[in-house]
Amino acid sequence: VDKEKLKRILTNLTENAVKFTQTGEVAIGYKLIDDQLQFFVRDTGIGIPNTEHSCIFDSFHKGSKAEEARHRGAGLGLTISKAFAELMDGKITLTSTVNCGTTFYLYIPFHPIQKPNPVRIDASSIPDLDPYTILIVEDEHMNYFLLLNALSRTKADILWAKNGKEAVDLVIQNPGQIDLVLMDIMMPEMDGIEATKHIKSREAEIPIIAQTACSLVEDKERILTAGCDDYLSKPLNKSALFQLLQQYLLDNTMAKQRTFVA
Repeated sequence: VDKEKLKRILTNLTENAVKFTQTGEVAIGYKLIDDQLQFFVRDTGIGIPNTEHSCIFDSFHKGSKAEEARHRGAGLGLTISKAFAELMDGKITLTSTVNCGTTFYLYIPFHPIQKPNPVRIDASSIPDLDPYTILIVEDEHMNYFLLLNALSRTKADILWAKNGKEAVDLVIQNPGQIDLVLMDIMMPEMDGIEATKHIKSREAEIPIIAQTACSLVEDKERILTAGCDDYLSKPLNKSALFQLLQQYLLDNTMAKQRTFVA
Protein backbone atom coordinates (compact mmCIF):
# COMPACT_ATOMS: atom_id res chain seq x y z
CA VAL A 1 0.00 0.00 0.00
CA ASP A 2 0.89 3.66 -0.15
CA LYS A 3 1.82 4.34 3.48
CA GLU A 4 1.11 8.09 3.35
CA LYS A 5 -2.31 7.65 1.74
CA LEU A 6 -3.29 4.99 4.28
CA LYS A 7 -2.18 7.26 7.11
CA ARG A 8 -4.17 10.17 5.64
CA ILE A 9 -7.35 8.09 5.36
CA LEU A 10 -7.17 6.84 8.94
CA THR A 11 -6.33 10.32 10.19
CA ASN A 12 -9.33 11.82 8.37
CA LEU A 13 -11.68 9.17 9.75
CA THR A 14 -10.31 9.52 13.27
CA GLU A 15 -10.50 13.32 13.26
CA ASN A 16 -14.14 13.12 12.13
CA ALA A 17 -14.95 10.57 14.82
CA VAL A 18 -13.44 12.74 17.56
CA LYS A 19 -15.14 15.86 16.25
CA PHE A 20 -18.63 14.34 16.32
CA THR A 21 -18.27 12.41 19.59
CA GLN A 22 -19.04 14.29 22.80
CA THR A 23 -19.23 11.30 25.14
CA GLY A 24 -18.17 7.67 25.00
CA GLU A 25 -15.22 6.54 22.92
CA VAL A 26 -13.48 6.36 19.57
CA ALA A 27 -11.98 2.97 18.69
CA ILE A 28 -9.55 2.17 15.90
CA GLY A 29 -8.44 -1.25 14.74
CA TYR A 30 -8.12 -3.75 11.92
CA LYS A 31 -8.36 -7.42 11.07
CA LEU A 32 -7.52 -9.66 8.16
CA ILE A 33 -10.51 -11.03 6.23
CA ASP A 34 -9.44 -13.47 3.52
CA ASP A 35 -7.25 -11.42 1.16
CA GLN A 36 -8.33 -8.02 2.48
CA LEU A 37 -7.37 -5.85 5.43
CA GLN A 38 -10.38 -4.30 7.12
CA PHE A 39 -9.60 -1.16 9.11
CA PHE A 40 -12.34 0.39 11.23
CA VAL A 41 -12.89 3.66 13.05
CA ARG A 42 -15.86 3.40 15.42
CA ASP A 43 -17.34 6.17 17.54
CA THR A 44 -20.27 6.69 19.90
CA GLY A 45 -21.12 10.08 18.46
CA ILE A 46 -24.13 11.74 16.86
CA GLY A 47 -24.46 9.25 14.01
CA ILE A 48 -25.43 9.85 10.39
CA PRO A 49 -29.06 9.67 9.15
CA ASN A 50 -29.77 6.92 6.60
CA THR A 51 -30.78 9.59 4.07
CA GLU A 52 -27.21 10.89 4.04
CA HIS A 53 -25.33 7.61 3.70
CA SER A 54 -25.36 7.73 -0.09
CA CYS A 55 -23.98 11.29 -0.31
CA ILE A 56 -21.64 11.42 2.67
CA PHE A 57 -18.58 11.03 0.40
CA ASP A 58 -19.64 13.80 -2.01
CA SER A 59 -17.45 16.87 -2.23
CA PHE A 60 -18.34 19.66 0.21
CA HIS A 61 -21.00 17.54 1.93
CA LYS A 62 -21.14 18.59 5.61
CA GLY A 63 -24.07 16.73 7.10
CA SER A 64 -27.26 18.26 8.44
CA LYS A 65 -27.62 22.02 8.83
CA ALA A 66 -27.70 21.86 12.61
CA GLU A 67 -24.49 19.90 12.81
CA GLU A 68 -22.89 21.99 10.05
CA ALA A 69 -23.32 25.05 12.28
CA ARG A 70 -21.58 23.26 15.19
CA HIS A 71 -18.75 21.65 13.24
CA ARG A 72 -17.31 23.83 10.50
CA GLY A 73 -15.11 22.18 7.92
CA ALA A 74 -14.36 22.07 4.20
CA GLY A 75 -16.35 18.89 3.70
CA LEU A 76 -13.56 17.24 1.70
CA GLY A 77 -12.05 14.78 4.21
CA LEU A 78 -14.28 11.84 3.33
CA THR A 79 -14.13 12.65 -0.39
CA ILE A 80 -10.34 12.57 -0.33
CA SER A 81 -10.32 9.42 1.80
CA LYS A 82 -12.62 7.62 -0.65
CA ALA A 83 -10.44 8.67 -3.60
CA PHE A 84 -7.25 7.49 -1.84
CA ALA A 85 -8.87 4.15 -0.98
CA GLU A 86 -9.87 3.59 -4.60
CA LEU A 87 -6.33 4.43 -5.78
CA MET A 88 -5.18 1.47 -3.67
CA ASP A 89 -7.93 -0.78 -5.13
CA GLY A 90 -9.89 -0.46 -1.90
CA LYS A 91 -13.16 1.02 -0.69
CA ILE A 92 -14.79 2.69 2.31
CA THR A 93 -18.20 1.76 3.73
CA LEU A 94 -20.08 2.76 6.87
CA THR A 95 -22.80 1.75 9.30
CA SER A 96 -24.45 4.32 11.54
CA THR A 97 -27.31 4.91 13.93
CA VAL A 98 -28.41 8.42 14.86
CA ASN A 99 -27.43 9.35 18.43
CA CYS A 100 -25.63 6.02 18.86
CA GLY A 101 -22.54 6.29 16.67
CA THR A 102 -20.87 5.48 13.39
CA THR A 103 -18.36 2.95 12.14
CA PHE A 104 -16.35 3.54 8.97
CA TYR A 105 -14.70 0.54 7.34
CA LEU A 106 -11.70 0.77 5.03
CA TYR A 107 -10.96 -2.30 2.89
CA ILE A 108 -7.69 -2.66 0.99
CA PRO A 109 -6.17 -5.73 -0.71
CA PHE A 110 -3.71 -7.65 1.44
CA HIS A 111 -0.46 -8.32 -0.42
CA PRO A 112 2.16 -9.23 2.21
CA ILE A 113 5.77 -8.40 1.42
CA GLN A 114 8.03 -11.42 1.32
CA LYS A 115 10.96 -10.28 3.44
CA PRO A 116 14.34 -11.71 2.41
CA ASN A 117 16.38 -13.55 4.96
CA PRO A 118 18.49 -11.07 6.93
CA VAL A 119 22.05 -10.75 5.70
CA ARG A 120 24.47 -12.02 8.32
CA ILE A 121 27.88 -10.41 8.23
CA ASP A 122 30.79 -12.77 8.65
CA ALA A 123 33.00 -11.54 11.47
CA SER A 124 36.01 -12.07 9.22
CA SER A 125 34.67 -9.38 6.84
CA ILE A 126 34.73 -6.69 9.56
CA PRO A 127 38.01 -4.76 9.14
CA ASP A 128 40.24 -4.23 12.15
CA LEU A 129 40.74 -0.45 12.26
CA ASP A 130 42.37 -0.22 15.68
CA PRO A 131 44.93 2.49 14.73
CA TYR A 132 42.51 4.61 12.67
CA THR A 133 40.27 7.58 13.46
CA ILE A 134 37.00 8.06 11.59
CA LEU A 135 35.00 11.29 11.62
CA ILE A 136 31.23 10.86 11.32
CA VAL A 137 29.53 14.01 10.04
CA GLU A 138 25.81 13.59 10.66
CA ASP A 139 23.15 15.95 12.04
CA GLU A 140 20.57 13.24 12.77
CA HIS A 141 21.25 11.56 16.10
CA MET A 142 19.67 8.24 15.10
CA ASN A 143 21.75 8.00 11.91
CA TYR A 144 24.88 8.74 13.95
CA PHE A 145 24.11 6.00 16.47
CA LEU A 146 23.46 3.51 13.66
CA LEU A 147 26.89 4.26 12.21
CA LEU A 148 28.49 4.21 15.64
CA ASN A 149 26.97 0.80 16.34
CA ALA A 150 28.30 -0.58 13.06
CA LEU A 151 31.76 0.91 13.52
CA SER A 152 32.11 -0.23 17.13
CA ARG A 153 33.09 -3.69 15.87
CA THR A 154 36.00 -2.25 13.85
CA LYS A 155 37.78 -0.82 16.96
CA ALA A 156 38.31 2.51 15.19
CA ASP A 157 38.34 5.76 17.17
CA ILE A 158 35.25 7.79 16.37
CA LEU A 159 34.73 11.55 16.24
CA TRP A 160 31.33 13.15 15.64
CA ALA A 161 30.47 16.45 13.97
CA LYS A 162 26.82 17.53 13.80
CA ASN A 163 27.23 19.74 10.72
CA GLY A 164 29.74 20.64 8.05
CA LYS A 165 31.26 23.54 9.96
CA GLU A 166 32.00 21.36 12.98
CA ALA A 167 33.60 18.82 10.64
CA VAL A 168 35.93 21.41 9.11
CA ASP A 169 36.85 22.69 12.57
CA LEU A 170 37.71 19.17 13.78
CA VAL A 171 39.96 18.58 10.77
CA ILE A 172 41.73 21.89 11.44
CA GLN A 173 42.10 21.08 15.14
CA ASN A 174 43.44 17.56 14.44
CA PRO A 175 45.80 17.94 11.47
CA GLY A 176 46.82 14.62 10.01
CA GLN A 177 44.93 12.67 12.68
CA ILE A 178 41.61 11.93 10.97
CA ASP A 179 41.98 9.01 8.60
CA LEU A 180 38.54 8.95 6.93
CA VAL A 181 35.34 11.02 6.91
CA LEU A 182 31.80 9.69 6.58
CA MET A 183 30.05 12.81 5.30
CA ASP A 184 26.31 13.42 5.35
CA ILE A 185 25.26 15.70 2.49
CA MET A 186 22.09 17.43 3.73
CA MET A 187 22.93 19.34 6.93
CA PRO A 188 22.24 22.73 8.49
CA GLU A 189 24.78 25.58 8.74
CA MET A 190 27.16 24.02 6.21
CA ASP A 191 26.19 21.11 3.99
CA GLY A 192 28.37 18.16 3.08
CA ILE A 193 29.36 19.53 -0.33
CA GLU A 194 30.85 22.73 1.10
CA ALA A 195 32.46 20.89 4.01
CA THR A 196 34.10 18.45 1.59
CA LYS A 197 35.60 21.29 -0.46
CA HIS A 198 37.06 22.92 2.67
CA ILE A 199 38.49 19.66 4.01
CA LYS A 200 39.99 18.65 0.66
CA SER A 201 41.63 22.08 0.36
CA ARG A 202 43.54 21.32 3.57
CA GLU A 203 44.06 17.55 3.38
CA ALA A 204 43.55 16.46 -0.19
CA GLU A 205 44.38 12.81 0.48
CA ILE A 206 41.88 12.23 3.29
CA PRO A 207 39.18 9.82 2.00
CA ILE A 208 35.68 11.29 2.24
CA ILE A 209 32.75 8.94 1.76
CA ALA A 210 29.41 10.66 1.31
CA GLN A 211 26.28 9.31 2.97
CA THR A 212 23.36 10.21 0.78
CA ALA A 213 19.73 9.38 0.16
CA CYS A 214 20.06 10.84 -3.35
CA SER A 215 19.32 8.32 -6.06
CA LEU A 216 19.71 10.46 -9.20
CA VAL A 217 22.87 10.03 -11.27
CA GLU A 218 23.40 13.80 -11.49
CA ASP A 219 23.25 14.11 -7.69
CA LYS A 220 25.93 11.46 -7.26
CA GLU A 221 28.07 13.13 -9.95
CA ARG A 222 27.76 16.44 -8.05
CA ILE A 223 28.90 14.70 -4.86
CA LEU A 224 31.95 13.18 -6.54
CA THR A 225 32.79 16.42 -8.36
CA ALA A 226 32.83 18.23 -5.00
CA GLY A 227 35.69 15.99 -3.90
CA CYS A 228 34.08 13.00 -2.23
CA ASP A 229 35.97 9.81 -3.02
CA ASP A 230 32.92 7.56 -2.87
CA TYR A 231 29.38 7.40 -1.53
CA LEU A 232 27.10 5.15 0.48
CA SER A 233 23.38 5.11 -0.12
CA LYS A 234 20.99 5.47 2.80
CA PRO A 235 19.69 3.42 4.56
CA LEU A 236 23.04 2.07 5.71
CA ASN A 237 24.32 -1.18 4.27
CA LYS A 238 26.93 -2.53 6.68
CA SER A 239 28.58 -4.81 4.14
CA ALA A 240 29.06 -1.91 1.70
CA LEU A 241 30.38 0.27 4.54
CA PHE A 242 32.95 -2.32 5.60
CA GLN A 243 34.05 -2.85 2.00
CA LEU A 244 34.73 0.86 1.55
CA LEU A 245 36.58 1.09 4.85
CA GLN A 246 38.73 -1.86 3.81
CA GLN A 247 39.39 -0.26 0.42
CA TYR A 248 40.28 3.25 1.59
CA LEU A 249 42.08 2.47 4.84
CA LEU A 250 43.64 -0.99 4.69
CA ASP A 251 44.12 -1.60 0.98
CA ASN A 252 45.37 1.95 0.35
CA THR A 253 49.09 2.05 1.13
CA MET A 254 49.01 5.85 0.90
CA ALA A 255 46.36 6.17 3.63
CA LYS A 256 48.86 7.22 6.31
CA GLN A 257 51.16 9.18 4.00
CA ARG A 258 49.12 12.40 3.78
CA THR A 259 50.08 16.05 3.63
CA PHE A 260 48.02 18.90 4.96
CA VAL A 261 47.94 22.67 4.75
CA ALA A 262 48.87 24.28 8.08
